[in-house]
Amino acid sequence: MNNKMNRLEYRGFIAKKIPVLLKIEYEKYDPEKISAELILLGTQEEFGRKFSACLGGDKYGNLKITGEKEDNYHVMLRNISRWTHQQNNATLYIDSFEYGISDIPVKNPENIYVTVELTPSGILRKWGSRELHYDGSIKVRNCYPEEIEWELDIGKGKAFTRYTYEEYKIFDNKATIQIERPSLTFKIDTTQNLSTNEIKNKIEKEASDFSLILSLCYRKLVSWYEINFCIISKDRNANIISPIIRKKIYTKTYPDHEEELINYRDLINGGLPTLVKNFRNSPINDALRRSITFLALSQANNTIEVKYFLSIVALESFCDGFIELENEKVKIPSGKWKRIERQLRNALKSISEKEELSQYIERIKKKLPELKIMTTIDKILLCCNALGVKANDLWGSDGLESGLRKALEMRNNLFHRAYCEDPYFLYANFVRIQVLTERLILKHLKWPCEKIWRWYDQKIRRAEIDIIKLNT
Repeated sequence: MNNKMNRLEYRGFIAKKIPVLLKIEYEKYDPEKISAELILLGTQEEFGRKFSACLGGDKYGNLKITGEKEDNYHVMLRNISRWTHQQNNATLYIDSFEYGISDIPVKNPENIYVTVELTPSGILRKWGSRELHYDGSIKVRNCYPEEIEWELDIGKGKAFTRYTYEEYKIFDNKATIQIERPSLTFKIDTTQNLSTNEIKNKIEKEASDFSLILSLCYRKLVSWYEINFCIISKDRNANIISPIIRKKIYTKTYPDHEEELINYRDLINGGLPTLVKNFRNSPINDALRRSITFLALSQANNTIEVKYFLSIVALESFCDGFIELENEKVKIPSGKWKRIERQLRNALKSISEKEELSQYIERIKKKLPELKIMTTIDKILLCCNALGVKANDLWGSDGLESGLRKALEMRNNLFHRAYCEDPYFLYANFVRIQVLTERLILKHLKWPCEKIWRWYDQKIRRAEIDIIKLNT
């Protein structure tokens, strides 16, 4: 298949006086590819020296290319990791770029639409059927007419999967390829006299938060990689550009079929916006963001050791954030701890007078501050009890506490000794840790149990069956 390359050319200035031509290419459907070339247009020797000095951007690796006038749109190249330079041509390795973003309010807009492209696909699909006919027609019947929609302070948002089509040639056969594109779209309130920069800041926040919650719902790391503006002016003769923000995303691969945590039918009628709202209102949303990110990454195709590490990190990230929130209820008051520590040190001092024990006492004294901190298993159990999470089904006859101890012992052996007795048991505990973390997060987000997808924990049942077969 042929690549669908998009190209952007822009004449402007770096450092406000060095004339350049910028050429950017990126593959329409591939978020991993962006190339940038910068060509010096001036011939003065002075320009050549300054051109070379500017190629790395500022201290953050950002390079701004401005137009001839102060109110012109500009291009911002972000996160320049390295560059190569030969005479008047330079190749820049960038992570993202912005074009056409301005602080000046949009002039005389009739409508402003913004589309956010998401990756990977396989999310936001409606239930239904699809009929493929020999004559090339495709009939789609959706079970749910409702859409995922919400209000925001600058307009209205919608989350859905749309389809685009491209013409290709497979050998000597013409073909039309259907491409699934999950998206967020926004209709902006034009009465608010907003600039594209103000819209951009708001939409990036929406895209970031909705992508995170979709990662939780669909058990894969969802990211946005492009924001497109469509500005329709009341003046049909006006020269209106279409601002764009594009960033490089390195995607992960996931199992071909994975039961989601929350199905589309429960994301409509305010479901997804409610989850996002509860996430934003959470006092531990930073810990939640880390936990959900690592949890989604643990679902990607990888070795079981890496997946186990990511799932444990996700669980501990949530529990540490929750314990910090409940800190006043669980911590040992400093006054009482000082008394306990003083008595412990006095006791150890008396023991150290015995010559055969003295060599070990100093080691124990160094460990004393750790006694004030809750153990990992106590943190997890406290979170389960405080949130009312039912988890006795996860480890079967072992029960929650005993099963957790075995899972954490496997973690210690794996992380500190690079030792795993049996990958089958490692996998089973990995699945249980994932499900436990999901239950904790959803309880904290006040998500009803009846709105969790009924088949979300089938991997636990399958893992238990596989282990039974293994032991027989």
